[in-house]
Amino acid sequence: ANVARSRHTFLVIETLHGHVFGCFMTKPWEKTYKYKDCESFLWRMNNRRILRPSASSVVDEQTLIDIATVEGDIEVFPRTGANDLCQLLTHDKMACGGGTVGL
Repeated sequence: ANVARSRHTFLVIETLHGHVFGCFMTKPWEKTYKYKDCESFLWRMNNRRILRPSASSVVDEQTLIDIATVEGDIEVFPRTGANDLCQLLTHDKMACGGGTVGL
């Protein structure tokens, strides 16, 4: 995928243990050191994902409501302004969010 061509991106990562987190970026990804962007944010689901029934299983309405309730509980981390770090794209890494300058 060519993420550099997208103006807005919503990155979602799910671990093998069902933890889900990511970021929303309002600037295109370009190979540069950093971007200062006040509209971007990091986020995470507060609960692990619920294992879905197999594709052949019939899912009732209450099960769907339960899944949406658990998986819809997210926490958002807006930019604090503590530094200019927001997003980074190099030939071997992609990062979002702040941290320590120089890493």
